[in-house]
Amino acid sequence: MAFVEEICQQNGALSIDRGIGAEERARLWEIRHQTYESIKRYHAGLSPLIMDVAVPLSRYSEMVDFSKNKVRDLTAYLFGHAGDGNIHVHVMDDPQDAKRWARVEEATRSIVMKALEFEGTCTGEHGIGIGKSRFMQKEHGASLMLMKRLKALLDPENLFNPGKFFL
Repeated sequence: MAFVEEICQQNGALSIDRGIGAEERARLWEIRHQTYESIKRYHAGLSPLIMDVAVPLSRYSEMVDFSKNKVRDLTAYLFGHAGDGNIHVHVMDDPQDAKRWARVEEATRSIVMKALEFEGTCTGEHGIGIGKSRFMQKEHGASLMLMKRLKALLDPENLFNPGKFFL
């Protein structure tokens, strides 16, 4: 912990919460859960585009730098779980403004593609959903067909989350 604190202080950390003990961990988890709501309320009238990627720990700092650079001209927040290579990027903007939203979408695509280039994944925690289904072929290659076949065997009537995974 002393090593981590030293690095944080050298890089301008204003405070360090260790999360030691049940009470301190509970407080930190509460802060973490309120982050999204705080961002949303601070930018009333804007909509979020939330992305999460994960990369090998050896590429984490490069991925953070790349992501920060990609969203530097947008209203964006980066945070994550450095211990497992997960990065969350929340961008707040107006999807009705086609030109601006195209910039948001391009930042998303670039960040996901860089994560895949670093042998990471297009999603760290939030799942594929509709928005990331377009990256499945790039991430999984030939094994995507096997996944589709398994899905068809396990769910022949397409009842499990229809239209969300294999569009």
